[in-house]
Amino acid sequence: MPGTCAKSYPVVMQLTMENAGNPARIEHYDEGLVRIAGQTCRGTVLVTGSAVHSPWGPETPAGIHAGHIESLLELQPELVLLGTGAQALFPPREALRLAIRAGIGIEVMTTAAACRTHNVVIAEGRNVATLLFMIEAPCATAQGMAGR
Repeated sequence: MPGTCAKSYPVVMQLTMENAGNPARIEHYDEGLVRIAGQTCRGTVLVTGSAVHSPWGPETPAGIHAGHIESLLELQPELVLLGTGAQALFPPREALRLAIRAGIGIEVMTTAAACRTHNVVIAEGRNVATLLFMIEAPCATAQGMAGR
């Protein structure tokens, strides 16, 4: 039926790992928020192995531009994880080209997958930059679009 939402399941996830002392361990994510080492972040957040930058960058993956990628590359990560909300959405190609030229991999995935992957990568002691866009409620997004 048009205008109705399919049944949605909770996206809440509590994450627990042995490296509880890491200042950038992602502990929890839910619609509209991520909790990192006791700090609740709302809006786009950049997490490295040692720091949390919130808010950071554009509000949506489509807003990523070359300047954002250059800022990420200045951190000299081995890998960039890009969590784009409830769906994996690729940023503009021009922005990705910079990372490719620099030999840095960018993995695009849902925010839920990026949170889990981030914790695994930092537990391995690797240098990662994780950019997370918030997970939005599917019905709220659909209703907001229907009103346009």
